[in-house]
Amino acid sequence: MRPFLLCLALAAAPLAAQTPPPPVAPDTGRTDVLVLDHLFETGLDDRPKVFLQKDAVYRAEFDYPGVQLELYTAPGSQPPYALVVDRELDPENRITYEIYPSADEDVEFRVIDGPSGGATHLKLFRDARATRHRSAVIHSPGWAIGLEVQAGLHTGYAGDTTLGTGGSSVEACLSFRAGPALNNDVSGCAFGIEFESNVSQFRLTYFFIEPRFRLFGARPVTGKAATEGGMLIRGALGSYAQTTGAATAPPDPKLLGVGMYVSRDVDKDEKGNGWSVQASVTENIAIGAGGDRVVGYKTATFTTIKIGVDHYF
Repeated sequence: MRPFLLCLALAAAPLAAQTPPPPVAPDTGRTDVLVLDHLFETGLDDRPKVFLQKDAVYRAEFDYPGVQLELYTAPGSQPPYALVVDRELDPENRITYEIYPSADEDVEFRVIDGPSGGATHLKLFRDARATRHRSAVIHSPGWAIGLEVQAGLHTGYAGDTTLGTGGSSVEACLSFRAGPALNNDVSGCAFGIEFESNVSQFRLTYFFIEPRFRLFGARPVTGKAATEGGMLIRGALGSYAQTTGAATAPPDPKLLGVGMYVSRDVDKDEKGNGWSVQASVTENIAIGAGGDRVVGYKTATFTTIKIGVDHYF
């Protein structure tokens, strides 16, 4: 019986001597997560592998100042980019690396120039703050241009009876969307042309610009649909064209409009490009509309309601 108990004690001794691995904190996106806690011993060909996620940022902390880190991936794959940071801020001159993976894959860690006759301790963290910042930059659509077409109705020009009743409005413009530098909050028409019907006995064309400012709704994210709304400002120069049998055209109007818009993405790719639909209502004031060219300028107000589509490339 005694030899049997002795064998059990000897078998259990190595298990009791082993140090259990440190607990891994849940990845909430708000705290740093310990991914790897490893001891590189001198003289051993030690190459631990860890699965790293693209778009994340990892922080590798070494307890020895002369360590050089090398990262290896599968053949044909781009290894993560590693950047040395905090060397001058650490009083013990330890080295910390920031690691930026370019794909979801297993990465092999190797240590060069470790301590002679000793060991190097590595702690690898998923950096929550740096990961959130990198993800926001990557997934925010950048500057883009597109084409936009809208159609709708306009009311009569109140304040000037020479301009007739309301009618239809059709317009097209070269659209734009600002990038992360402006927080993706600005979009609109860089240059557009609008045609209005039933404006007295003349054809009226407006050449306009229309910036829009997002006030509510989700910020654009690549690959995801979003709804937003906000304020728009329109500035335009009008041009009357005489029709057959018409009298002398009135002065060309100058227009200032303020309104609200709502936009909904219906098809966005991974770069944030694709189709959107939108609706807007604008209150406008036209200066120089109607009247007589010799008598002078008049002022008129009117409202436009439009719906349209745009596509960013």
